Amino acid sequence: MAQIAKIKGCYVVGSTGAADKAAWLKNVVGLDAVINYKDQLIRTALEEATPNGIDVYFDNVGGDHLEAALRRMNSLGRIPVCGFISGYNSGQSSVSNLSNIIYARVTLRGFVGTDFMHLYGDFQRDMGQWLKDGRVKYQETIMDGIADVPAAFIGLMEGRNSGKMMVRLTDE
Repeated sequence: MAQIAKIKGCYVVGSTGAADKAAWLKNVVGLDAVINYKDQLIRTALEEATPNGIDVYFDNVGGDHLEAALRRMNSLGRIPVCGFISGYNSGQSSVSNLSNIIYARVTLRGFVGTDFMHLYGDFQRDMGQWLKDGRVKYQETIMDGIADVPAAFIGLMEGRNSGKMMVRLTDE
């Protein structure tokens, strides 16, 4: 999402929990600002990274990230929500400032990818061209064999992957 937003001319702030991932997002992808939430308080870092506030916050984390973003939302801002990874194990969201939705008149809307199937052809065309042109960068972490599936899944949940976590299966 961040790379598409950059291509479309947006000021983009990314968030990650590892220095190498932060460097990749800043230096390779070209995001305007990158927060390492394990090294910085997300609330303070987001405030510094968004001096003009936030118009659109893409949320798949919830918790502290969403709470920090709600504090920075501009009037009539929008928050598309596709996940709450911070609360998956606890089953709870720790957001306490939902009243900001009212005062800033923020639109908060959940979605799943299938909501936009009517745009899939456009996405394929555009993404194919951006990949061909080198405008979209990607990383992959590839593990080999069905025996590595548990380690791959645990690594994914612990953030040990760079980019997509995949397991290569062979006929062996």
